[in-house]
Amino acid sequence: VVGEKEVSEYRLGVAPFLETELTIQPFSAGKTAQPLGFLRKKLVKHFLYVGDTVKATLSITSHLPRPITVDGVRMFLLTSERYEAVHRVAHGLIEEEDSFRVLAVDGPIEIQPGKNTLKFEWTPMTVGHYILGTVEMQWKEASFHFDSSALRRPVQSVEVMPSEPTQTVELSPLFLIPGHTQQVRLVFHSGSDNVKEGKVELICSDGLKVVPPGQEASDDAWCDSCSVALEGCGPETEIVFRTFVRTDSTRRSAPS
Repeated sequence: VVGEKEVSEYRLGVAPFLETELTIQPFSAGKTAQPLGFLRKKLVKHFLYVGDTVKATLSITSHLPRPITVDGVRMFLLTSERYEAVHRVAHGLIEEEDSFRVLAVDGPIEIQPGKNTLKFEWTPMTVGHYILGTVEMQWKEASFHFDSSALRRPVQSVEVMPSEPTQTVELSPLFLIPGHTQQVRLVFHSGSDNVKEGKVELICSDGLKVVPPGQEASDDAWCDSCSVALEGCGPETEIVFRTFVRTDSTRRSAPS
């Protein structure tokens, strides 16, 4: 039956010969359980920070007598707002376009009789509450959906909170000699953070001038402030900027 072309037109629900269970590896920030009123189910909310990696395990128990080979397994993550809207308006039928993120294990995947385990990972970079809405299994022409709302287990979700930044900036030398032009080295360390993008701004105090990083110290290059784009980078990355700073001799303020 699963090989018949006509089957592809239907969104099939939970397959009675396959049982699924979804778990999330615990985080140091903990978790809570609360009722999900519009579904009359329990919601488990795992707390983590931006940049932490979500590690979800999908256990599939097959009651078939022989192994089967599926073409792929996907997990649809929805924002909590979208998840509620789908269940209130669309009768809980989650589609790919409802997803905030789709996690996938590409096939072919052999499902043995008994218990099988698949791993999913995701590193969120935005805060929010995300619910593991449904698991889709593609077996030939048939697409089975294991909706979390239809399973006996509690609905699993993650609450992504802002993380404390670990980036640092080092500037050398720390002291400038009045009346001289000096090269200044600015080092950005990403720490344990994933940096999407940024901007470095250099603003001079009274009596200082700076050359934008990457330019020569020509007469028309000196300015009071400048900025340079900081490209995205991963954890434990070092980015170095070099520029020139000029100081005037110490000036007395004019009497008032």
